[in-house]
Amino acid sequence: MHLQTGYQVIDLGCGSGTDTIPLAEFVGPAGKVIGVDTDNQMIVTANKKAKEAGVADRVIHKHYDAISLPCDSNYFDSCRTERLFQHVLNPEKVLSEMVRITKPGGWIVAADSDHSTLSIDNSVTDVEWRMRRFRTDKFKSGYAGRQLYRLFKQQNLADIIVEIFPFFQLTTP
Repeated sequence: MHLQTGYQVIDLGCGSGTDTIPLAEFVGPAGKVIGVDTDNQMIVTANKKAKEAGVADRVIHKHYDAISLPCDSNYFDSCRTERLFQHVLNPEKVLSEMVRITKPGGWIVAADSDHSTLSIDNSVTDVEWRMRRFRTDKFKSGYAGRQLYRLFKQQNLADIIVEIFPFFQLTTP
């Protein structure tokens, strides 16, 4: 995210503030971290955690929809999301909104899963494939991870870096 002191940062799909609170250290007292989620209880929990951590003056969590954020264009120095795209029907709209609110030259970071890549050590391949499909279909966009590079290219973003990590489940004999 290339964070610096004084930066304005937003985390879409922040949940209970697991990542927003540590980000406060990177932006310092002059910076601001905003966490966004659609789950009201997560927002309440995240704000409570920020207060307990002593960073509530620069870390705030809001109940917003990631497709339509009440934020100025070109405002944030860095925008991030982790495992949000798999839960939305239109990841391209979320990314478009991320681009809109991020300053030119700012950084957009996204991490998400492609549940169809799940590999299970199973002697019956057909069962593995059906389990993979069942798991993938539980999400609104279970293939989100594989779509990120294409979505970023469609937004004409530069310096796109893709890192792939395997998704597997080990079974015992």
